[in-house]
Amino acid sequence: MNPREAGFTYLTVLFAIAFMGLGLALTGEVWHTALTRDREMQLLYAGNQYRRAIERYYVSGPRQFPGTLEDLLKDPRKPGTERYLRKLYFDPLTGKSEWGLVPPGTGTQQIPVPQQLPPGTNPGTQQIPIPQQLPAQGTM
Repeated sequence: MNPREAGFTYLTVLFAIAFMGLGLALTGEVWHTALTRDREMQLLYAGNQYRRAIERYYVSGPRQFPGTLEDLLKDPRKPGTERYLRKLYFDPLTGKSEWGLVPPGTGTQQIPVPQQLPPGTNPGTQQIPIPQQLPAQGTM
């Protein structure tokens, strides 16, 4: 075998491995995006279940919101067992079941961020506007 041919084969194998690495990197990126979208869909489902349960809790009694999420599992205002949720859902993005209740009608809320913060950052709160109170489009 000619030494030039051996170098050409080595270069061909090197390029093939590089292209396979690029293909695997693109596949990993697509897989990560699909996984994130799936978790976001689960988060929307859980949020909708909580919204419906809180709405049913509010309508079925003396027009008050639940004090805790556990009140949605068994209504403490009624002598019998009335459930608005079958279970408490966990946050699929963080993997924890740390949810917070936001009192209605106070505009922009101070909502504690339950996720782990990097060392050296201030573990304060984050301002999040409530969607119902955002200005309508076309009014600015």
